[in-house]
Amino acid sequence: MNINQTILWIVLGILVRIGIPLFITSLLFLLLNKLDQRWQAQSQGALVQRHDLIPCWQSRGCPEPRRQNCPAAACPTIPCWQTFRLPDGRLRENCWNCPVFRLTPVPSAS
Repeated sequence: MNINQTILWIVLGILVRIGIPLFITSLLFLLLNKLDQRWQAQSQGALVQRHDLIPCWQSRGCPEPRRQNCPAAACPTIPCWQTFRLPDGRLRENCWNCPVFRLTPVPSAS
């Protein structure tokens, strides 16, 4: 073999050993990023469907006299458990088991 063919085979070998793993890694990154975007969109859609449209007093079936004295009903734009926080900032124990609190997804930091 002459020197040009040897150099060509060395360069081709390096490209194959580096190029194929880089291509596979890039492809996996793009596919996982697309999957993550789809999951984020589904999560936001579920949040709007489940919790933004249904107030807690409606999902819990609170009667009208109780709603008139309820701080959560007075502030419908704030999540109900935020209005029921204790003076030291902790949540009340009955909020931990409430389905409205438990089904609400954790907000993302985006």
